[in-house]
Amino acid sequence: SFVEEAAAAERVEVSCRTEVDVAPARFDPATVAAVEEAARALGYPARRMTSGAGHDAQELAQICPWE
Repeated sequence: SFVEEAAAAERVEVSCRTEVDVAPARFDPATVAAVEEAARALGYPARRMTSGAGHDAQELAQICPWE
């Protein structure tokens, strides 16, 4: 409704369409931990964060080992 109200106030048309609709993928916990440990061993900080990546990471999540 916000977008519709803003469009009306500005006298413009707004349209929306879905370009990509891909389900999120959860990465293997052991793989995430290994990457985190490797970063710390090299002296780099590590922080886990949610990513909307829809490219290599999403594809690798399908084949990386699961516990």
